[in-house]
Amino acid sequence: MQEKGADRGLVVLGIHEKRDPGGLAAFVKEQGLSHRVLVDDGSAFRDYGVTGIPFTVLLDRQGRIAWIFRGYAEGLAGEIEAEVAKVLGGS
Repeated sequence: MQEKGADRGLVVLGIHEKRDPGGLAAFVKEQGLSHRVLVDDGSAFRDYGVTGIPFTVLLDRQGRIAWIFRGYAEGLAGEIEAEVAKVLGGS
């Protein structure tokens, strides 16, 4: 998604909970992630009310929460892409 939306201003960030930062680099490489992954001291998890993972938050260009999805569901990638298109102002 990062690669598809970068030219329209999309920035994808992963947030890694600080429990095991040593395994983060290996995980990013193993998964072939192309987006940045930040290590959280717990504040992002608290601020956004994360109660489990995965947890998806979409912010608009002004940094306001535009959409939140807790957990995983079949077809979630398509739903996320539709919400991103709304925020970016196009299809």
